[in-house]
Amino acid sequence: MAQCAHASLLAYQKIIRRFKRAPTNKNYRNAYTWTKAWDKTGCAKIALKITSEEQASELESVATALGLPAFHVRDAGKTQIQAGSMTVVSVGPAPVELIDQCCSQLKLM
Repeated sequence: MAQCAHASLLAYQKIIRRFKRAPTNKNYRNAYTWTKAWDKTGCAKIALKITSEEQASELESVATALGLPAFHVRDAGKTQIQAGSMTVVSVGPAPVELIDQCCSQLKLM
């Protein structure tokens, strides 16, 4: 759960920082617009199950190719997870129709 919270917060922070550095970049502008709308409507989140780092990397690649904000978290190794392991990928904020294009085949946690 902590990793999911990290992913959500890191995604939000990265989107805001990237937009401030390059406001004319289309992907950053879209992500910023979606983030502001997400912030105003309650910051909905869902947790979906992935079964491997390979699947997580593929999800991040597909989301990025669709122009969606996607970020991963690697564990620091302070618990039972090996340091450097990818534990979470966040996708969005973005319109549901776009997120469904890369995530609809995944099951809820």
